[in-house]
Amino acid sequence: MPNESLFIKLLGNIPAFAVFGRGTAVMLLFLTKRAGWQTLYQTRLKSAILLMDYQVKGNPISNDGGKSQFLQQHMAGTARVATLLGVIVVFVHFVWQFSAYLSVLIAGTIQPTGNTTKIGNTNSSYGQDQLFSQIMFYTGYAFFLSMYVLSQQVIVLGVVFTIILRSCLKRNNATIVNLRLALDSANSLCGSGDENIVIEGARLVEQLEIIRRCQNGIRILYTEVDAFFRNIFFAAHVLDMACLMGFVALVIMSDSSANLGAWLSNCVSSVIFVGYTTVLLCPLAFAYEEAESTHFQVYQLSVAIRRHFPKEAIDSQMHEILQDIMGLSEEKSIVLQGAGVINYTRSWFAGTITLTLSFSVLAYELTQRSGSGIC
Repeated sequence: MPNESLFIKLLGNIPAFAVFGRGTAVMLLFLTKRAGWQTLYQTRLKSAILLMDYQVKGNPISNDGGKSQFLQQHMAGTARVATLLGVIVVFVHFVWQFSAYLSVLIAGTIQPTGNTTKIGNTNSSYGQDQLFSQIMFYTGYAFFLSMYVLSQQVIVLGVVFTIILRSCLKRNNATIVNLRLALDSANSLCGSGDENIVIEGARLVEQLEIIRRCQNGIRILYTEVDAFFRNIFFAAHVLDMACLMGFVALVIMSDSSANLGAWLSNCVSSVIFVGYTTVLLCPLAFAYEEAESTHFQVYQLSVAIRRHFPKEAIDSQMHEILQDIMGLSEEKSIVLQGAGVINYTRSWFAGTITLTLSFSVLAYELTQRSGSGIC
């Protein structure tokens, strides 16, 4: 093993505490917010019902049976996504545990007990104490392992709600785009008789009201999701980042020629925690990007409306609803946060990867300088 600085040694000990602390912290935060879970679930149902208004075009809903069928499809799709993500994170976690076990086997630390006659002649109370300590160790390890797996399921819940939020935003944006294209097409194909404008104007107001109602529902869903999960996301993200830095430090400190198993295990751990801190939480950034595009789509719609209805009064119902929609879709109005400190955007996750790479270079340089006696 090469020489390493005290700072790198300290970082290498972080995963031993952060991995177990992460599961406990996330579960405690989730339990403190259990009263708000029902409210969040009901808000999610309301968002699904709002989506029904968008089934009018191409797949009309004319009765309660159609609405019930759409709601069942929405719920079933959400359940499939949640199940798939839940299974994936559990599988990845057990792959991580298995890699740690393989490192022990490769290192040859699991050895036969040796002379069985000698063991049989040892003090029985010592053997019982050793057995009891092993039982306590593995019981505690299983408990903390279960806590981490359960905490991952809580994170998956937050990610699934974020996917639902993005789905609502995407469908809302698609409706805005379709409405704008319909207006542009009407402008290019036909004239403007007064009667047609009145009829089409009434239909447009109805469509704008649907968009406004759904945009308001989206803001409510976002507020509930962000309030419920912001501290949970923050705790998980920060502790996973600490684990990532710790495992990177262990990779730098490990000598692959002397202990290949430990080095490979630390590499696998680093890759997995990169996934935990970035890939798993990427839907949060995708929801933000979808929300940011809404403001531009509404602006384009407003231009198309003014072009199609040049004589419409500024204080009319049409423009009033349009202004409300623009207010509900302001830039940076929907961004999921971590404890009000972190904004989960694509640039944040890119910065996380950049920070990890920069830290690995710094850790390597510190290790080399420590070995050469410079520091």
